[in-house]
Amino acid sequence: MSARLITALLVMMAGCGADTVYEPIPCTAHCTSLGRAYLHGQGVEKNALRAADLFEEACDAGDGVGCDALGLAFLMSRGRPQDDARAVALFQKACKAHTPAACNNLGRMTAKGRGGLIADAEQAVALYRAACLDSFGLACKNLGESYDRGVGVRQDPKLALEFHSQGCELGNYAACEWLVTTGTMLIQRDKDPKDRNKAAGLFRLACPTHPRGCLELGRLTGELALFEGACKGDSGAGCTDLAMFYWDGRGVERDRKRATGLFEHACGLGDSAGCVRLGLLFAAGDGVDQDGKRARALLNRACEAADPQGCTSLGRLLEEGAVVPRDPPAAAAAYQKACDHGQGAACARIGALIADKRDPGRDPAKSSRLFVQGCARGDATGCYNLGLAYLSGDGVTKDNKRAISALDRGCELNSGLACARVGIAYDTGEGVPKDRITAMKRFAAACRLTEPTGCTFLGAIAMHDGRRAHGLRLLKKGCDLGHKEGCRQLKLATGQ
Repeated sequence: MSARLITALLVMMAGCGADTVYEPIPCTAHCTSLGRAYLHGQGVEKNALRAADLFEEACDAGDGVGCDALGLAFLMSRGRPQDDARAVALFQKACKAHTPAACNNLGRMTAKGRGGLIADAEQAVALYRAACLDSFGLACKNLGESYDRGVGVRQDPKLALEFHSQGCELGNYAACEWLVTTGTMLIQRDKDPKDRNKAAGLFRLACPTHPRGCLELGRLTGELALFEGACKGDSGAGCTDLAMFYWDGRGVERDRKRATGLFEHACGLGDSAGCVRLGLLFAAGDGVDQDGKRARALLNRACEAADPQGCTSLGRLLEEGAVVPRDPPAAAAAYQKACDHGQGAACARIGALIADKRDPGRDPAKSSRLFVQGCARGDATGCYNLGLAYLSGDGVTKDNKRAISALDRGCELNSGLACARVGIAYDTGEGVPKDRITAMKRFAAACRLTEPTGCTFLGAIAMHDGRRAHGLRLLKKGCDLGHKEGCRQLKLATGQ
C-alpha cells in the first residue's frame, strides 16, 4: 500500500470511530470515502457491513452522498438487509440535499414503482432532468433513453441524442455506447453519405470516452491515430485493426513483429479476430515459429467465443492435419459450430467431409442439405458441390436444371471449378441447350480464376476455330497450371 493511501485512510479513520490519536474530524464526506474503501476492498480488507456503518454515520452527519450510498446498501443487500422502502427514504433525503446520484436512483425507483412508490414515468423524468442539470452523466443517459423510447415524455430523437451526448461528455460509458450503436445502425441502414456523416459525428462524440467510438470512426476515416486510441483504450478490435496497418504497411512502415504483438494483445483483450489472426500465423509459421499446438489453442479459443471464422479455421487445421494430428470428427464439430453461426464455407466443408466416399459413414443426403446451406450463404464451393450432386443424383434427385443453376451461382461467386463445369454443360448440351458463346464465357471466367480446365477447353475451341496463336497460349496456360489434357493437346498441336 502506498504511503499516500495509508495517510489518507488514517485521516479518514480519525473522524469515523477509529481508536486513534488523531484529532477527530466531523464525520461527513470522508466517512463516505472510507466506506467505499471498505466496500470495494481498496487499501483495507473488504467489509460490506463496516462500509454500511460508515455510510450511516456520514448520512446521520448530513452527507447526502453517504445517504445515497446507504440507500444502495439497502437496495442491493450490501451490509444491510434488502429493503426497498428504506432505500427510497434515503434516496429522497439525499436528493433533497442536492445529491444528483440519489435523484437519479430515486428516478429509477419511481419509474418502476418500487419501495412503496406509485410508478410515475413523468416524475421519474423530472428527477433524471434535475440530476442531469447537476452534471450527473448517468441521469442524462436515463433522460435521453426516456426521450428515445417516449416513456414519461413525448418521443423526441433530437432530445434523445442531445441528452445521450451530454451524458457521454460527462463520462457515462452507457451513454457513449448508445451513440456508437446508433451510429453503427445509421451506417448499416443504407449507404447515404448524409447518414455516414451523422454516424461519424456520433462516433467522434463518443471517442474520448468510449474506445469503440474511436474504432468505428477510424473504420470510417481510416485515421491511424483513431485505431491507436482505441487500442490504448483496451479495445481488442481496435488493436486487431491497428495490427493490420503494421502487417500490411498501410500508412506506416511495415512492421510484422509489432503487428504480431498487437494481435496477441488483442486476443488477450478478448477479441476473437485477433486470436484467429495469431492462430493462423502460428499455423503457417508466418513471422513466428510454427507451432501447431498453439495455433490450435488460439483458434479453439476463438471458436469457443462463437467466432465463425475461428471455428472454420480450426476445422480446416484439424481436417488438413499439416501441423496438428488430423482429426476429421473434431474438424466436423468445429465446422458445424461455424455453420450454425451462418458461415457458408463451413457448411460446405462438413458436407464435403461426410460425402467422402472413403468414409464408411458417409451420408450423401445430409451432405447435399449442407451444400444447399453453404450455397445459400454465398459459398462458391458449396454451390459447386451442390451442382455436382444434382448432376449425379448423389443424395438428391437428379436434376440437370438445378445443377446448372447451382454451378452458375458458384461461377458468379468465383469458383473456377464451377465455371469450368458449367462451361462443359453449355458446350455439350448437358441439361441445357447447347450454347457455345455461353460456354466460352464460362471457360474464360474459369481460366481467369486459374482453373486449368477452363484454359484447356477455351484453347481447344480457339484451335478449332482457326485462332491458332491464341489457342496455343491458352493450352500452354492450362498445361502450366497442371492440366494434363492441356499438356497433351499442346504437344499434339506443336509436335513437341
